[in-house]
This record gives sequence, structure tokens and C-alpha cells, in this order.
Amino acid sequence: MDSCGVRGRDQLGRGLIEGLGYLHEHGIAHRDIKPCNPICDDDLCLQIIDFDVAIEVQDENTEVDEYRGTRGWTAPEMGEEDGPTGIYSPIKADR
Repeated sequence: MDSCGVRGRDQLGRGLIEGLGYLHEHGIAHRDIKPCNPICDDDLCLQIIDFDVAIEVQDENTEVDEYRGTRGWTAPEMGEEDGPTGIYSPIKADR
């Protein structure tokens, strides 16, 4: 990340936003976005990996009540891994 400069970081950020947007438009919520799940090649082409806890939803207003993801990287509305879970939109939680 440090070696790619400001333009490279901007390109990676845009790639992550566009990639999540694509998934969300197609009814897929990743639910585990963290630093090791977006990867990039030498041309800074970003890909999102690790869909183990991804879920298919109707739209961004679909809600679930289960905790999925990696502790420390989940949205607060998801609740706690070993405590009460919240009712939340997986797509909104990805954002």
C-alpha cells in the first residue's frame, strides 16, 4: 500500500467501492470485508475474495438476525459474536 502512492490508493479504494457496488446490485452481501479480503495485482486491479459467509438478499432492505464475519471487522449493528445479535441489513453493514 505504501509503495503505490496516492493515486494507487485512490484506485484501490475505487476498486473496492465498485466491487462492493457490483455485488450489492446483484443481491450479494459479502459480510466479511477486512484488509485481507480485497487483493490486487501489480496493475492495482482489485478483486474481492473469501465469500464463505456471503449471503444472497433481495435488496438493501432485506434484514437478517445472525452474526457472521470476523470479530473486530463487523458493523456494530450486527451485534456480538458471543452475545445478542442485531437485526440488520447485510448490504448496509457491508458499506
